[in-house]
Amino acid sequence: MEATTATIPQAKARLSPIQFGVVVRKKRLYKWQAFVMADVASGRPTAAVTPNEAGKTSIIIATLAEWCLHEFPGSTVVLTSATFRAVRTQIFAGLEQDKEKFGHWTFKDTEIEDGHGGRILGFATDSGAKFEGFHAALAEGRHLLIILDEAKSIADDIFVAADRCNPTMLLYISSPGGHFGRFHDAFKNTRFAKHEIGIDDCPHITPERIAAMREQYGEDSDIYRSMILGQFAKGKEEGKIVAFDDYERCLANPPRWLTGMRQVFCDFADSGDLCIVAKRDGNKIEIADEWKPDGNKAAVAERFERTLRPLQEQGYILKGDEDGTGHGYITTLNLRGIHIEGVRNNAPATDTHYFNLVAQQWWTFAKQVGQCAWILPHDETLKRQACTREQNFVLVAGVKQFGREDGKLQLQPKRRSGQPSPNHADAVVGVAFDYPVLTSKNYLENQHHGVLPSRYEQVRELEEAEQMAGMDAGAF
Repeated sequence: MEATTATIPQAKARLSPIQFGVVVRKKRLYKWQAFVMADVASGRPTAAVTPNEAGKTSIIIATLAEWCLHEFPGSTVVLTSATFRAVRTQIFAGLEQDKEKFGHWTFKDTEIEDGHGGRILGFATDSGAKFEGFHAALAEGRHLLIILDEAKSIADDIFVAADRCNPTMLLYISSPGGHFGRFHDAFKNTRFAKHEIGIDDCPHITPERIAAMREQYGEDSDIYRSMILGQFAKGKEEGKIVAFDDYERCLANPPRWLTGMRQVFCDFADSGDLCIVAKRDGNKIEIADEWKPDGNKAAVAERFERTLRPLQEQGYILKGDEDGTGHGYITTLNLRGIHIEGVRNNAPATDTHYFNLVAQQWWTFAKQVGQCAWILPHDETLKRQACTREQNFVLVAGVKQFGREDGKLQLQPKRRSGQPSPNHADAVVGVAFDYPVLTSKNYLENQHHGVLPSRYEQVRELEEAEQMAGMDAGAF
């Protein structure tokens, strides 16, 4: 039975969220954090844009959520973000740190109950219908607080659904994205209290961190503007293949999922870089597996096999980067009955406008992202890698001059970029490409395509023996 006013304990003198954050949560607040929370508590719709690592989740979201439920028992707090991982491992992991302060509350995976009909509820925003049924009851002292975290990546229909709930308190908060969407437009809307937070407002972000990001991404890049400066994108950047603005728009406005081609692309590594398995079902792309290998090639092959075998049984077409170390893994996997075809970056493109196949892959992907053709994974590493890959250039008097004399489109070679290998992006771009039908290389060297059990066991026995001897597997 829903709690009535009589069963809800009434605070004699309610704390403000600022007082609650300092006195109850024992947090030190920046002035801007206090101002944001005060505006939310006043009932005015509020929008705040911040750099990465500004404390929006651990300070602002956590404080407002706990304050609302503690000071107004029986209220409802809805915390939503673009991915379940962000809801669980960031928002609710932070709330759980205060569990001992609220012994009468019941903490669940993505829900907290106060014992008076009130709750803090978290979910990912993939359906506006999930907002149905959330309402305030001010006559009974019950508020409805809705916080849309990483609001730049949330589809417009979610904002509409939140508005229909008529919350008593509303906050849009995010690092900045492109010049589009409800989050960006809130900063031009007189109905909203607006807070634009810059790097100078976040002294805990060290000069070393700022300098490293400036050197890695460039001071004029949209990635640096978003992560460090807390500023919205400028727009198209010269030389960047995938525009940051286009990528953010594609994330926030994905197409309807249409099942279709099932394809997998693997990016291989022995150590240092990451091993990535990306999968595609129609127009939806996901990271199926990722890990950092420790140099044990046999263990790497084992993990690829464990990941790929079920996907092969589900009808996925398997492909992988054959350059460098990839050839050995593809050969071994084929010997184990994993029918994976190698793709070489320097293979000829099917369109003469491109220098090679990998250039055709990247520019095709960039065009599709600009058309919001993909349902992309919400992955910050993937986004940074995709949006910082550059066209080939030469330095003339310290200035980048992009392009080739013959007019063909070519990527800046990785060895010249000075950046870590873009494993996530290479795998996603590879899986998004529709490959022409080619004659497959026979990695089994005239062996039967389905490896005979005796041959399979011989390969395993060889690998195990070489491991025991401290040697690398001979198949590589």
